Amino acid sequence: MKSLTCVVFGGTVLLAGVLTGCNSLTPASGNHDFGKVLVGATSSPAQLNWTNSTANAITVQAWRVPAAPFAAQVPQPGETVAPNATTSATVTFAPTVIGKMEDQVRPITVPSSQRVRVSGEGVMFMLQGAGLGTTGVAANTAPLDFGRKLINAAPPAILTFTITNNTTVPMNLVARVVGGALVFGVQNANITVPARDGSTMPPTPGTATVTLTFAPTAVGEQLGAVELTGAPNLKIGVSLKGTGVAGEGE
Repeated sequence: MKSLTCVVFGGTVLLAGVLTGCNSLTPASGNHDFGKVLVGATSSPAQLNWTNSTANAITVQAWRVPAAPFAAQVPQPGETVAPNATTSATVTFAPTVIGKMEDQVRPITVPSSQRVRVSGEGVMFMLQGAGLGTTGVAANTAPLDFGRKLINAAPPAILTFTITNNTTVPMNLVARVVGGALVFGVQNANITVPARDGSTMPPTPGTATVTLTFAPTAVGEQLGAVELTGAPNLKIGVSLKGTGVAGEGE
């Protein structure tokens, strides 16, 4: 009988038998950064892969999954990963506050497999692309707040903000709710922001108003987000907040 001792995070695991090396699953990358995600929205899912590059099958006993605001979908415990095969975890990031956050995910095996560090930043406002600006919305401050609104009561609460175009060409944007879709809405989904008026001095930016709605069906604070996209690679995102109440006195 031969034995092999592997060092695992400061401890040791004694493996009996004839082995070619220390079994472990290796991730394709040790880090995944979701980048900036609007508070109230959920990131696109990221598939994280671990490969068995040894000559032995490896059993995944369980998973170490990240805590909220991250979420992970993983295979059932007891999965056997054959040599050269992979196992995967699907992770999302859904921040509820601003700031940078990180955690980790890894399959639990003997000896230990390598972790993947997951990170992301919650933001209240996002602007990508030259030439666009906003009025009435400040970066990384409070979200656009509808305030208190009776649940299941028409009409919905209304809130607007203005997009300004400082370029010489019109901007065509499409607005959609990307978080809190059941209670938040966009009244004017297709928006054209006129080009700036060069006949004035200084030139006058073109403007367009985005009209949002809030129609809560449950009591309590609710978060969401709206995103406006257009060519070339323009994106504006704003977090939303509203509170559903059952009566005027609440």
